[in-house]
Amino acid sequence: GRHGRNRRRRSASRSRRERPKPVDLERLQVPEAVQLLFEKAVGRLVQLEKLPCNISKISDMMIQMNKQWHFSQAHVNTFRQLADWFAVRGLIQLQPGLDAVLIVRSKLPLVDSDMLQPPSQRRLSPERRAPMRRQSPPPPPGGAPMAVKAP
Repeated sequence: GRHGRNRRRRSASRSRRERPKPVDLERLQVPEAVQLLFEKAVGRLVQLEKLPCNISKISDMMIQMNKQWHFSQAHVNTFRQLADWFAVRGLIQLQPGLDAVLIVRSKLPLVDSDMLQPPSQRRLSPERRAPMRRQSPPPPPGGAPMAVKAP
């Protein structure tokens, strides 16, 4: 026929599936436990894999770390919406592809996952949350030696 044999056909179940309801990423309240699990999973994934990689690997890592994990615990309708929530906050960078969404960059810590602090504690000190943006103080005027604080 006109369409040819090599034409790929999507499964009927996928084509009939409804689109997930959108969420307001600005107003969405992601529970702290979910944030911490996501951040640990990304930190571990970045240590084990080279970026870019499919965001489904973050979900897989979260399930490895917590067998009861499901994205609905984050008050979202898809895992992609949770990933978008982190992307909107600048913690990860996503790149939509034809068949998948890739995580291409992360600002989340690569430290041992047990050393990560809960997100609420990190928010109390923004300079610790984004150390890469801090600049060293300017040199003193006239080249005078700077005072060193005692420990």
